[in-house]
Amino acid sequence: MPGVLLIGLGSYFLLQAFPQLAGNQLLTWPSILLIIGLALLFQSKYDGFLSFPGALLIGLAIHYHGLQLISFWPSHLGMYPLIISMSFLFLYTRTRHQGLIPGILLFLLALFMLSPWKPYLQNPAFLPFGDYFWPIVLIVIGFIMLYQKKK
Repeated sequence: MPGVLLIGLGSYFLLQAFPQLAGNQLLTWPSILLIIGLALLFQSKYDGFLSFPGALLIGLAIHYHGLQLISFWPSHLGMYPLIISMSFLFLYTRTRHQGLIPGILLFLLALFMLSPWKPYLQNPAFLPFGDYFWPIVLIVIGFIMLYQKKK
């Protein structure tokens, strides 16, 4: 991992010396996230549990680059559960025993948050907590997962 990290960081700093090769928009902090994420994914070949933070950093880097470079990139809050769910599902593909349930739950939450048709959210009687409903749901699910007995 240190070798991949040094190659990535060295390439980043070398491209900063020649901005006409990469452009200033790619030489930002999301590129550092991408380099670290790639290094973690490379290391996950030996330690499968590093695939989650690696995929998470790569997903965030792609999202932030997309926000800067692509005019129609979604800036909705639902992108974050989508990125985290993809990281959990990638972890499951590497380990085959962790990450499936949270990945599916967060993916469904992201689909719900990103869906353009949510008439029941406009009814205050449906969600008694209003804006606090989804953060409370996430906290409760987190505590359930934290105190769930391991098999």
